[in-house]
Amino acid sequence: MKIKKILAGITALCMLYGAIPASNQQKIFIGKTMTANAADSYSENSGTTENGLEYLIYTDVDCIAITGYSGSEKNVEIPASINGLPVESIETGAFSNCAKLTSITIPDSVTYIGFDAFSGCTGLTSITLPNSIVDISSSTFSGCRGLTSIIIPDGVTYIGFDAFSGCTGLTSITIPDSVTYIGDNAFYNTAWYENQPDGLIYAGKVLYKYKGEMPENTEIKINDGTKVISSSAFWCCSRLTSIIIPDSVTRIGNDAFFGTSLTSVTIPKGVTSIDDFAFSCCTDLTKFNVSENNENYASVDGVLFNKEKNCLVLYPNGKSDKKYIIPDSVKTINRCAFNNCTELTEITIPDSVTNIEDFAFYGCTNLKSIEIPNTITDIKDGMFFGCSALTSISIPDSVTNIEENAFWNCTGLTEIIIPNSVTNIGYNAFSGCTGLTEIIIPDSVISIKAYAFKNCTGLTEMEMPDSVTSIEMDAFSSCTELTSITIKNPECEFGDSTDTISDTAVIYGYDDSTAQAYAEKYNRKFVSLGEKPNIPISKTGDADLNGTIDAIDASIALTIYALKSTGGDVSSYTDEQLAAADADKNGTVDAIDASHILSYYAYISTGGSKTFDEFI
Repeated sequence: MKIKKILAGITALCMLYGAIPASNQQKIFIGKTMTANAADSYSENSGTTENGLEYLIYTDVDCIAITGYSGSEKNVEIPASINGLPVESIETGAFSNCAKLTSITIPDSVTYIGFDAFSGCTGLTSITLPNSIVDISSSTFSGCRGLTSIIIPDGVTYIGFDAFSGCTGLTSITIPDSVTYIGDNAFYNTAWYENQPDGLIYAGKVLYKYKGEMPENTEIKINDGTKVISSSAFWCCSRLTSIIIPDSVTRIGNDAFFGTSLTSVTIPKGVTSIDDFAFSCCTDLTKFNVSENNENYASVDGVLFNKEKNCLVLYPNGKSDKKYIIPDSVKTINRCAFNNCTELTEITIPDSVTNIEDFAFYGCTNLKSIEIPNTITDIKDGMFFGCSALTSISIPDSVTNIEENAFWNCTGLTEIIIPNSVTNIGYNAFSGCTGLTEIIIPDSVISIKAYAFKNCTGLTEMEMPDSVTSIEMDAFSSCTELTSITIKNPECEFGDSTDTISDTAVIYGYDDSTAQAYAEKYNRKFVSLGEKPNIPISKTGDADLNGTIDAIDASIALTIYALKSTGGDVSSYTDEQLAAADADKNGTVDAIDASHILSYYAYISTGGSKTFDEFI
């Protein structure tokens, strides 16, 4: 029964892929649906009204988009319909820099106004926004210095960055309670912004920003009713030492208290979301307190956790402990959880942890000892970025991917062992690791991404096994002590740059290989390893070994998985087939392998040119 259900699932999935041509995939526009192939013909369905409004006709969704203005009238009224079709959008830059415009009327049919739609309309003194819109896009009215007042209609929830920046005449703004997000510099350089009392700028229920110079040891009480503390609200307010956050606040935005001098923070009961870097570089912050009535967060010894205590959310920057043992209840270490915790020298991670998010230990400059448990499969983006005191680290066999920026500027790192499980070394992964003198690339690695070893000035020799199919642009640039690099794969692809391999290195490779071609193109010394060998073509993904990868291969992988899951006999499949079905090369054949194979089949069916290994 289990096998039949799984096979039915893969059959349905295959049918779905086959039934939907790429040219007819759906996408959303103004609350409606249109087909991509219709979008290709929009340029043929355009026109200009008598008063100079330029527009496009979206025939598949029966609506009009205003795209530009070529008229001379100072007072413009956008009609609710053109040729019987409703006008539903004003596109990006439609009236940008129309300096002669003084007023514009927008009908209630309009639901979307794009970026820069009215930016630079310096003569605009009057505009009425319809109740039909829900967003004010970024830079929509930037530089409209003739505007003196504006009413943002009820229902608007989002005001983008720079939306009204440079509106120097704006003294009155009505912002409804529906607004939950205001982007950076949304009201910068407006009279309204400059004249806010006490330096606290509120917009509806959003605390947007603190403006001006704080006195020493400032304590601030945020108004009751505030729902959102916006991104960068108190950015680098170094004199802020105490904050009272009301129960009404539900969200604390990115960088909200970055660089402040807070010593402790109480998270009230209403907070449901604390964004990245919200308390980063708060070097005096020693503890988080959490209301017992908060349903999302909890505090243990001053460290912030989710309510279930299976996710470590934030470790306070100023906590003086040198060593920290993460509790066994923790399964996830949150993004940026330990960022800039410069007091810590040692962190113990239990085997219960199965996920460590991006930038988890970013900027822990005194961290000398940490052991990654074998429950972790990825060294994620920026995980140890700037951990300059780390001298060695062992990556467990469970890890398959070292992502971009993983060890960037770990200048003290002298030794690292990459296990045979790793297939990818990401962009900037070891860039700036000036202390590395030796690193062995295992024969599981397929690709070396751009800048992966840039500025690794201690490296003297490197060998790329024949598994490596690509070395991307500037992977070994500025490796000034690199004297030799050996390329075992005669078909390895090189990033087309003189800095892909440092000009100090002698390149060793096979005759008529891509390594030789690279050396000749960029005038590098080349030493032959002999005649080019015949490298067998990878059969990974081709489970039936017929030379092509298609839905049948995915079905075979899923059948193997189903048999193994139920104790069935897989002896009818050869070792070569079992190896080919293991698409992610993790030693087991499962539904994920089938998904990889089917995804690749869809990719090549629509013109993709990457090899299976490159795609995965």
